[in-house]
Amino acid sequence: QYYTHDKYRLKDQNRITNTLQITFGSAPSVQHLGEYPGEYPGAKFALMFYTRQHRLDSHKPLISRGHIMLTLHHLRIGRSIFTVWLAEELELDYQIQEYLRNPETMRAPATLKNVNPLGRSPAIEDDGMVLCESGAITCYLLEKYDPDHKFSPRRTDLQAWAEYMQWLVYPEASVFAPLFMRMLAMRSAEAKPFLESYSAPEIALHFGHIANKLAGNEFILGDNISGADFGISYVIGLGERLGAIADYPTLTAYLARNRARPAFVRALARGVE
Repeated sequence: QYYTHDKYRLKDQNRITNTLQITFGSAPSVQHLGEYPGEYPGAKFALMFYTRQHRLDSHKPLISRGHIMLTLHHLRIGRSIFTVWLAEELELDYQIQEYLRNPETMRAPATLKNVNPLGRSPAIEDDGMVLCESGAITCYLLEKYDPDHKFSPRRTDLQAWAEYMQWLVYPEASVFAPLFMRMLAMRSAEAKPFLESYSAPEIALHFGHIANKLAGNEFILGDNISGADFGISYVIGLGERLGAIADYPTLTAYLARNRARPAFVRALARGVE
């Protein structure tokens, strides 16, 4: 097993060791294995080998106060941290089951297929049901745990609800694909001009569209955060790591505001991103 962490956030060897000790509950043995150019262009991941008694690939029911707790299956370094953020905004009682990427391929471990056949994250378990897909999870959690509609409009206001749903599904349905193409091109040892020729104008189109929507707004739908902001924040954060938002100060400021929210800070601490 490997521990993968953004090198920019690692101050020294002691911080690495302390982070591992806090995360896994026992002092690990740590050995530097080298560096791998991961999702963050211009940065590198430090790959740390650790040993501990409890393996991450064990998949057991998680119990809290006599009932099965809401479980978030969290694949480190990826979109599932935004589901953790939502859970923190809702102040839910939940348990995280962590999974680490293969340091050579950055792919999810096969053990995630014990949760869902696709082996994808995020995924949740709640009341005996397994649910995947970020947008579906957001809808479910808000439907069940946000009865006051703090994070979504009521369906009785059909136009407001429809606009909300449009922005909720938009990040994964439209924005992610060109960003993923750029990521693949940047990871490749050979130039892939055909990928960049498509992704560059598409990224500009989408980020310009989001920036225009945010103009004068604190959040994507106005002055209050909504379920749509979690997915929008994910694709903008990915764009930042790919060097694609430097020309969009509105997006940079929006991302900074969301990252400064107490619930997001708690999510990072819980998810150890």
